[in-house]
Amino acid sequence: IEWAFRLVLARRPSLEEKQILRTTLEKLQRQFAHDPEAARKFIEVGESKRNEKLAVIEHAAYAGLCTAILNLDEALTKE
Repeated sequence: IEWAFRLVLARRPSLEEKQILRTTLEKLQRQFAHDPEAARKFIEVGESKRNEKLAVIEHAAYAGLCTAILNLDEALTKE
């Protein structure tokens, strides 16, 4: 989680941010575990084929978390 955050924002997440990211990942994992078909559909979006070696629920949860990080205002705007 911290690695993805650092790649996008070029800084370490605060303790509060780490907790929010962990909570978000856990929530995504629960949501996709309850609906594996939604996880498959989410991962199939885009041009790249899914790596079949990765567990679809985990893959979707981490992809969702990375999407959230990429959509942070700090990642989208330059001040």
